Parts: sequence; structure tokens; C-alpha cells
Amino acid sequence: MPGTFTQKHSFRRGCLGKDGRLLLLLVNDELARGNAAHTSVVLWDNGRFRSLTTTAWTAAAVVLVDWPDAEFAVVGEQGQLLKVRSDGGMTEEHVFATPPKEPGGFKGAACVDGRLIAAGTGFWCAVVAPDGTRRDTSPRQLGTATEGHGAGFESVGGASLGDLVAVGWDGAIWHFDGERWEPQSSPVNRILSHVICRADGEFWACGQSGTLVRGRRGQWRALQTRLRENLWSLAAFCGGIVAASTGGLFRFELDNDSPQAIGLDSDPSSFYWLDAKRDEVLLSTGNKNVVLVLPDREIVID
Repeated sequence: MPGTFTQKHSFRRGCLGKDGRLLLLLVNDELARGNAAHTSVVLWDNGRFRSLTTTAWTAAAVVLVDWPDAEFAVVGEQGQLLKVRSDGGMTEEHVFATPPKEPGGFKGAACVDGRLIAAGTGFWCAVVAPDGTRRDTSPRQLGTATEGHGAGFESVGGASLGDLVAVGWDGAIWHFDGERWEPQSSPVNRILSHVICRADGEFWACGQSGTLVRGRRGQWRALQTRLRENLWSLAAFCGGIVAASTGGLFRFELDNDSPQAIGLDSDPSSFYWLDAKRDEVLLSTGNKNVVLVLPDREIVID
């Protein structure tokens, strides 16, 4: 029901699950104004909300993992890992087997080849397998120097464990081949906030002041979007790419740099985070609006 949470809360992330489920991450507006670390975790199951927990830490990402003991994985900024089952049961663990010595914090995550990949500032990066096996894949841990390459990662995505891309500040683009990280020659110098990988293996990244980059290892091109808004997230949807600013959605065709503004029938006032499934279902999560876009209709979640 619209307004269930938004009178006192703001949404931060939304994630599509299986069989009509969503997992939503929220913050209490009053606590957020006081900079209190917390995240409320809410399961939406075919029209019904279930408030699961409020953590004492700030979540950075939520992804669908579909493991035997978890449908969703919520990653905290300092490496907390909350595994959430389809029935709402939860287990809290930690992403790293041994906490890194370098200061940092997780900013984004993805599920690639059934494994959770988390990345963040300080060049933190870790892989968690369904059986609980952990691997620290931070560049310095694998012998790659990071000095002079900025503050670290903002987002990570991939086609496979041997083809990952992480992006960050100053246009940073890094590629991981399964063994080593390699900084890429980037066509932009603005913050890149999110990266996704299309089904064909091509990566797209978005960021500050309408920045949009696409390509593969060693081959990157900046799109001439003519947008001034910061772009916060991307999703592959209906044969193209959808980007979200805080004020709207923009669609990019694969053969055209020019964006097309997207209007939703429910006319939400806020946007921020996107998630998509099978190129035909889109979840738009803004501070005060969550909308599920299906092939034949829209569902206003809140």
C-alpha cells in the first residue's frame, strides 16, 4: 500500500527476488538526520510487507544470490553480511574471513556465477561462494599496486568470475581476469557510481554529470548524453539500458547516444536505484517511491 513506510522512512535500495518477492532497504528519516548507522530490511512478498529487522550498521548493497540458505544478501559498509531466506529467516555473518588491514568500506555488490562479489573504497573486494568459502580479491592482496589510482571502487559487475569490472572516482575503471586486477584507460574523469554487464558481455557504467561509458576490457567509449544530472544506477531493460537520476529515468538504445526520458504511469516523484530481471521486469527505488514495472502494468509498492 502506498505510504506504508514513506511517512517516516526513505528507501535506499530495492532488489528483485524470486516468485514475486522484493527486498527493500530503508532508513528512518529522523535517525538519518542524526547520522545514526542503521538499515531497516523489509520483505515484500506478492503484495504483503514484512519488516524483518533493523540493523545497527549501514547497508551498502543488496543482491539476489539464490543460495541454498539465502535468497538475498545484504552487504554492510564495514563488511557485515546479512543472508535473508525466502521465508524471512536471517543469518548475519561477515564478508571477509579476515578483515583487511587497509581502511575502506563496501559500496556495491553483484552476484556473478552464483557468487557474491562485494567492492568498495580502499580497493576492498571479496568473493563469497554459496558454500561459505571466502576469497579476498582486493588488488593489493593479489599483488597489484593501487597508489595513484584514487580512493577505490564504487561498484562492481561481471560476465563471469574471470571477467569483472569495478568503477570508481575520477573515471576509474578496473578489470579482473580471475587472478589479477588491471587499471583501464578511461575516457572520462568523473565519478562512476554504478556498473552493470549486459547479457552479451558488454559493460555499461554511469556517474557524475550525465556520464555514461560502455565497452569491454581495453576498449571503452564515453557516450555524448548531453545530460547534466548525476546518474546513480543502470539496468538492462526491454532491449536497451535505463539510467536513473534522482529526478527521472532515461532510456538509451544500444545504437544511439541520445537518451529518451521515460514517464511512468504512476508518476513517482523520486528515483535512485534500479534493478531488472530477464530484461522485462524493472524495479525503480527512490527515496519516497518504489515502483515495479511489468510488461503489462505498473505496481506501486510504496
